[in-house]
Amino acid sequence: KFVLATTDPQKIPVTVLSRCLQFGLKNLRRDALVAHLAFVLSQEGVVFEASALEALARAARGSVRDALSLADQAIAQGGGSVTQQAVEEMLGLVGREALLAMALALAQGRPADAILASEHLLGSGASADAIPDDLARLYHERIVLAVLGPDPASPPPPELTELAAQLSDEEAQLAYQIATLGRRDLLIAPDEQTGLQMTLLRITAFTPGALSSAP
Repeated sequence: KFVLATTDPQKIPVTVLSRCLQFGLKNLRRDALVAHLAFVLSQEGVVFEASALEALARAARGSVRDALSLADQAIAQGGGSVTQQAVEEMLGLVGREALLAMALALAQGRPADAILASEHLLGSGASADAIPDDLARLYHERIVLAVLGPDPASPPPPELTELAAQLSDEEAQLAYQIATLGRRDLLIAPDEQTGLQMTLLRITAFTPGALSSAP
């Protein structure tokens, strides 16, 4: 018996496919992938931070192979352990505190502060596409918080609660849409910095602070 594994089955000759049982395997959910990473690292005696595994699982997009490969790189980056800081540096991610501060600046109609924060993040090694990606995830958290309410077992950080007080449900939905479209537009922007700044300015244009200060 032979087991053939491929992500491109149409390249296998029809004469071979016709003699095979085909099973379509789906990518893992993020929580399942985090649990698998935690199991593997525990078996290997590698110290890890839970938040770092969440970031690795997001980057792997459901692929166990990619998640394990990234975990290997994170171990090397972190000197034998998997830490949030090492994963952020390796993947060019945005730190949680910096992201929340930027989101609050946008919600309060302070575009200059948001743009300065983005330039600092880019200079620190964050990738241009990670900023709108992580902003979109943050707005998603804000929307889920409004729909489901806070989880008693895992209360939201004060900064997220403050952001929820600054943005209505409709504004959070719109900010999410602008962030996701801004991520796509980076590919056709004159340069990544320009595209990122325009995305931040679009978000700010629809916040209460910006509208109240408009002439």
